[in-house]
Amino acid sequence: MQKLAIIGGGISGVSLAYLVQQQFDVTLFESQDYLGGNNCSAEVEDGHKVPMGVIIYPSRGLFENTLSYAEKFGLQCRPAQLPHIFCNNREVKYRSYSGSGHFLRDIMDVAYLNFGIKSQTASHDKTIDDLIAKTRLSRECVDYLLAPFAALYLSVPYSAIFGLPLSTVAGWWSTYCHPFHLMSSFSFIDGGNHRLVDGFIDRTRMTTRLNSEVTKISRDSDAVLVRFAEQQERFDRVVFAIRPDEALSLLEDPTNTELRILGQIDTNTLVSTLHRRPYDCENGDITLNLYGDERGSTHMVTTWGNRKCFGFDLKEEVYTSLHQADEEPIDSSDILAQRTFKVPVQTANTASVAGQLDRLNAESDRIYYCGSYFCPSFYHEDGINSAIALSEMLQDT
Repeated sequence: MQKLAIIGGGISGVSLAYLVQQQFDVTLFESQDYLGGNNCSAEVEDGHKVPMGVIIYPSRGLFENTLSYAEKFGLQCRPAQLPHIFCNNREVKYRSYSGSGHFLRDIMDVAYLNFGIKSQTASHDKTIDDLIAKTRLSRECVDYLLAPFAALYLSVPYSAIFGLPLSTVAGWWSTYCHPFHLMSSFSFIDGGNHRLVDGFIDRTRMTTRLNSEVTKISRDSDAVLVRFAEQQERFDRVVFAIRPDEALSLLEDPTNTELRILGQIDTNTLVSTLHRRPYDCENGDITLNLYGDERGSTHMVTTWGNRKCFGFDLKEEVYTSLHQADEEPIDSSDILAQRTFKVPVQTANTASVAGQLDRLNAESDRIYYCGSYFCPSFYHEDGINSAIALSEMLQDT
């Protein structure tokens, strides 16, 4: 049986290990002391694990493999009404279930979000400000609903949304938010996404090396050499399931295709913090708080209560906040746990290589790639889908 090394223990890495364990002797390398990547959780009390990231799904059809594996592993997927509250400097500006309070304006805005924005999916030379200029959406809807919502689920800074091509925002909205209802219907895996990660791990025969930071990967005449912790091990094949820029930095002699594709994907750093106090979270609902007076200097913090939103059996509410790495909105004395994530962002560079994963792997010399970084939307469903596609390719070679 050939030896396969998987670099990265996020959802892509663990799902790939699960899928190829019958064909390969799998070793999974993870630089952290936990598996799951962005789908990780932290223990807060009495063995309860609370997710460090957003775990909701707007539509089963968009997350078919995620939810199918959850059901296969005996996990319960629960529907929920999860209101989003949009605030500016602590003032509520918009509620997903009741609008802004300006009835006629809200009716016109919702009508365009439901029926008009799809026409902008090819508007590559425009931005969302053009929707205001053409009076298709009110400024309030753009500033306090569309922009923060897109910033949260596209994982980019609030100010950066206004520089993205309108086609990017319109395409995302049309796929994941249409039709837009005043009640926010989602589903989630009961207990958090770490249970899905655990489902893959518990059913996989592999060698797992935590706290093992790989330092260099090189192709030999008949093997791929993996160096870590002053050691070196030979593998028949290697799969990178980590950030493309990180993978590129580890390659001793990258091919021209690897240089061209891996160096083009831009990333953003987010911090997820668990804490006790609500910090402007409205009634435990998912609250998107904007702080600042000008777009360019405004930063956004998204906070929700895990007991309120996801039914965790906690003695006291535990809140999760997502924010940019250069902001510190939570007092250090209130922090229960904190993780830093590198996430891909929608830029012209990233868009130029989206969809080229198949080509990258087809031209590979015993080194392969998978993960949501190479997909248009960057959700973990994309990571699982890329693992499925790669597992089928590896079985055929």
